[in-house]
Amino acid sequence: MNNGAGRRTGGAPRRSAATDAILFTPMGGAVKAKTPGQGRLVEAARMADIVFAVGPAGTGKTYVSVALAVSALMSRQVKKIVLARPAVEALLATHNWLVLTGAVSMGARDFVPTLLDDLGCRKVFHGVAHRPGKPAGCWVGPAGQVILALPGNPVSALTGLHVFLIPALAAAAGAAVGGGRRGVMDDLSLQLADFTYHLPVTLGADGRATATTAGNSGDFIGLLRSEGFVTLPPRGAPDRAFPFTPWL
Repeated sequence: MNNGAGRRTGGAPRRSAATDAILFTPMGGAVKAKTPGQGRLVEAARMADIVFAVGPAGTGKTYVSVALAVSALMSRQVKKIVLARPAVEALLATHNWLVLTGAVSMGARDFVPTLLDDLGCRKVFHGVAHRPGKPAGCWVGPAGQVILALPGNPVSALTGLHVFLIPALAAAAGAAVGGGRRGVMDDLSLQLADFTYHLPVTLGADGRATATTAGNSGDFIGLLRSEGFVTLPPRGAPDRAFPFTPWL
């Protein structure tokens, strides 16, 4: 593996990439360079702004690059990671479930659906009659991996976590799904004509749900005024008691 790098002025002191962990997994395992070539790549990345890694397939270029990117994100050296095809390919090769957020709508910069199609993933659905979270989608990878793509807006992503991901993981594990608390809505004018609406609310001791003031789907701070959400079906449903999902 040959590395070409643009030297960073005033870079961090040189450390031994052969012994240093790039990052630690949630289970406490260390992710580190496994070969001398990977070690040189880690050292180059620590000393330069741009690194070109060239080598045969299977030498760990993507493995090390993704680990370095996650490490930089966790240590707040960067604010976000731009996901590209090699990273998604690497994750699909090593994981059964993959959750992506952002770039899932229909705009010019929303590359996730096209990327998954190019990787041979089969679309289960893309776009749901829900608010928030209309652009959400689900794909199945070539080896049966489950890929859930959620919108990048914070409220949409958090709602999608509860509406799609947690129930799917529970069902896959054989756990019971549904059958939780319900909230009674006196004001049914908040129902939408053609969409299921996940409405942020507070829930009283008597089980009555009160809608909280909400901004747009990026108003993550506004959710602090709510305890969770009730799921309102499209307008016309006769019930007044609807499923309630707490945020925590």
